[in-house]
Order: sequence, then structure tokens, then C-alpha cells
Amino acid sequence: MANPEPIVPPRILVNNKLRSEILHFCCMASRLSTPIIEKATKLISGKYQNKKDINKEF
Repeated sequence: MANPEPIVPPRILVNNKLRSEILHFCCMASRLSTPIIEKATKLISGKYQNKKDINKEF
């Protein structure tokens, strides 16, 4: 008698799908936040001399 294929509980399938969606979301979020981080770094390093420059850039 051949061994039947192991039955994967639906919960595990859902967890794997959720995990991949979370990873995808994190990648998208990091891609979107990169320009904000660059602007904040420039701001901290003193590129912007006054508030008007900041508002113009953002």
C-alpha cells in the first residue's frame, strides 16, 4: 500500500500566504520610505538652511 500524500492543514497554507504578503508589504514600504529617509538625512546634515527650503523639498 503506497503512502498517501501528507495532508497539509489549511492553517499552514494560510500562514505561508500571509507571511509572503507581509514580506511583500515590507519590501514595498522600505522602497517607499527610502526618499523620506534621504530627505531626513539631508535635513539632519544641514542641507536645508530654513523652513522654506524644507517645505519646497517635501
